[in-house]
Amino acid sequence: MPSVSLLDRIRRARRDGPALVVIRHAERFAMAAAEMEAAYRTPLTDAGREAARVLGTQLPPDGTLVLHHSTVPRCAETAARIAEGFRGIGGAARDAGDLDALGAEYVRDAAVVLRTFASQGGRAFVHAWCSGELGEDIVQEPQAAGRHVLRTLLALRRDAPPDELHVHVTHDLTLIALLSLVRDVDSRRLPWPPFLDGIAFALRPDGVVWRHGARRIATDREGRLRG
Repeated sequence: MPSVSLLDRIRRARRDGPALVVIRHAERFAMAAAEMEAAYRTPLTDAGREAARVLGTQLPPDGTLVLHHSTVPRCAETAARIAEGFRGIGGAARDAGDLDALGAEYVRDAAVVLRTFASQGGRAFVHAWCSGELGEDIVQEPQAAGRHVLRTLLALRRDAPPDELHVHVTHDLTLIALLSLVRDVDSRRLPWPPFLDGIAFALRPDGVVWRHGARRIATDREGRLRG
């Protein structure tokens, strides 16, 4: 299936209806240790900061850009750099602040999640997550986590002016939780969420249109697939 860039997905989503996009933060340094402090504090690289700024210069300058991000500093900085680039082309950007749903609300035991991810790797972690090997006392199952994120972001978009573009900066596992509603995230054929990439959504009267990769996926407002 041919690649479709994030910018193309955003443009197509905006043609379908009021749009929002959920992306992973920009490139970061490798984490020094599988510990909460390292996970929280690991910063963006210089290349990541510049890539986020450039992304802002490439977004359509009509309408207001509204940015939310997780509480983790690298997500806040990604949003700030995108806003900087967007303002540089004459666009109006507003940082709406951090949003708990873009963090890791679904993680109940962060120490176990970090150790498991570091020791087994991302793919093995996702398999354990999807198969239920990691109990609900450690991490909420992915579809429940994804549905909560989707509801939160759609509610924000539904109540906003239609010409706004909402950009939500989050983490790889939050994107995987969202994608678990519409894709087989345990498949090795599904690419790991890249930096500064993600899902574009458009609100429709009868539901939501998702754009991920080259796919256009129609669901209801709960993320249930339409026939």
